[in-house]
Amino acid sequence: MADIDHCRRLQRLVGGDVLAEERMDRHTTLHVGGPARYFVSCETYGDLAQAVGYAEENELAWHVV
Repeated sequence: MADIDHCRRLQRLVGGDVLAEERMDRHTTLHVGGPARYFVSCETYGDLAQAVGYAEENELAWHVV
């Protein structure tokens, strides 16, 4: 599946932003980190559960920051 398709599907699941190739140095205390394939900003625990479920179903690696 194309990156844009994953972004669109994730955006329908969560209330926050979904960004492709987002630089992680913008989101870490030490301002380090390369691009994340997908960056999902969740507004609720439900959003987080939806995003993690989607990642698991589509075999996408995920980490909580």
